[in-house]
Amino acid sequence: MRTIRTSEGVSVSARCPQRSFGGFGRIIPLIAGPCATLLALSMVASGCGLTTPQRAAVRSFSEATAALGEVSGREFVQMRDDTIAMNQRRLALTKPESGPTKPLEGQFTVEAVAVRVQATETIRTYGELLQALVDDTQEKELQTAADRFTASVRGLPKVNRTLKEEQIAALGKLVQAVGGVVVEAKKRDAIKQIVPGASEQIDTLCDLLAADFDPDQPKLAAQYLIAANGLSVEADTAVKRATDPTARTEAAAAYQLADASRARLATLVKMTGDAVTQLKAANRALAQAVATDEVTREELVAYITTVQTLVETAKVLH
Repeated sequence: MRTIRTSEGVSVSARCPQRSFGGFGRIIPLIAGPCATLLALSMVASGCGLTTPQRAAVRSFSEATAALGEVSGREFVQMRDDTIAMNQRRLALTKPESGPTKPLEGQFTVEAVAVRVQATETIRTYGELLQALVDDTQEKELQTAADRFTASVRGLPKVNRTLKEEQIAALGKLVQAVGGVVVEAKKRDAIKQIVPGASEQIDTLCDLLAADFDPDQPKLAAQYLIAANGLSVEADTAVKRATDPTARTEAAAAYQLADASRARLATLVKMTGDAVTQLKAANRALAQAVATDEVTREELVAYITTVQTLVETAKVLH
């Protein structure tokens, strides 16, 4: 699994094949730093592929995207677990109804969650592929990153897959073309084709996931909210009618679970949806950044800032 590294400061290296900037916590100082910093970066020797600002943009974007894919995938699993727990508590607080009991998972079926997790896996491997291309990566590791991305795209349901098989194969061949001797110019060319080439696929996945993380859409987040609100009502009623300490304690614990779930929805789930939405604009900004010498900073900074906050929030709530 991916580990998000946090640190302060910016490290600059004049040797192009080596990593010039690293660490998730260095993203914001790099992109949003003062003009003097950018001027200093532009003076670093860069006659071998991407310019220093371009490399910085790709590295920052790729680290954030890999992190977003991992966090969002975990969030779907957590929402399913919470939904089951809330429905179990609600069932324990209410009188048994006639007829068969509804599934505790509700709309969070294994199949439904698996589809969403596959989408987040595609986003994660996309970020890892770009990171492998911009970093000092060995040929075998680079090919592994490419294989994982193409495999994740192939694993998507056909309705969610915009890339055709020949396009998926072509993306894999772009990495193969880098060759045994990793030349920075070849890596640059691969990045310049992969980012716009995968853009439509990333956009499609972002739209699907953003809807699932939006409680105002009739998708999974809305079902999560329904479960939390239902438990809250039943728990409140149970607390008021409880006649012994044990029943009151159980009802209070159920109410606390419902309240914590709604708080999670308002913070982590919403933030994840915001980050997924911003990924679309950031990916377009990255495509422009690697195609020209101009780095569009606003979209990238907004996206990376959101993901950085998301990662820190997830550490607290998980």
